Amino acid sequence: MNSREILSLIYSKKDYEKAEILCKGEGDRQHLAESLYLQKKFSEAAKIYHELGKFAEEGYCHFYDGNKSLADTVWISPLIQWAKLFSGYIERKRNGFPTFFQIRNFYENDLDMLLLNGFEDYAENLIDSIQFFEDINPEIYKFTARALYNHKYYDFADKFLSVAKKYGEEDSELYVLDAKNNIAQKRYYSAVKSLEKSLDISKDYCPAKILFENVKRYC
Repeated sequence: MNSREILSLIYSKKDYEKAEILCKGEGDRQHLAESLYLQKKFSEAAKIYHELGKFAEEGYCHFYDGNKSLADTVWISPLIQWAKLFSGYIERKRNGFPTFFQIRNFYENDLDMLLLNGFEDYAENLIDSIQFFEDINPEIYKFTARALYNHKYYDFADKFLSVAKKYGEEDSELYVLDAKNNIAQKRYYSAVKSLEKSLDISKDYCPAKILFENVKRYC
């Protein structure tokens, strides 16, 4: 089985156990660590990440395994500045500012993992840090809304979508997300309006076109 097929097992089919078995058989340490991490086998994944020299990932494994102090000792490389910032912000300790790309690449995934693993207090603290992030990357509101939507916090997602629209008037993806959040709350007319806005911005945006055709029957 090639790398693409293993990635499909992990990220499309989400068959992490099968991916783990295959990776062990083929000696694929990188994807083995990923499959273990996604099964919440954090201590096993941490060992592999350490061997691979991926210390940011190792630190996250320790953190989600309930050992934040150990994670902090791992997050010492200048190459993993975001992880150090993340460690401070989830405890309401501002220890610097992330870059535009650090927010874009890592914030949403970290918020998603906090919610997925039951770290609601830390998730709330990270969200409350938006005031320090918005001038660097105003897409932070969309990223937050999407994570909240994915975890069915629809009312909270509404609030961040409202602010996101002020910054993303030409963002087709944003209005599709808004439509999905409206559909989840059975606000079909509002969903249609959001999809119309998305298609006004980009008439060939495929996710908006497909969702528009599906939701029209409810109106």
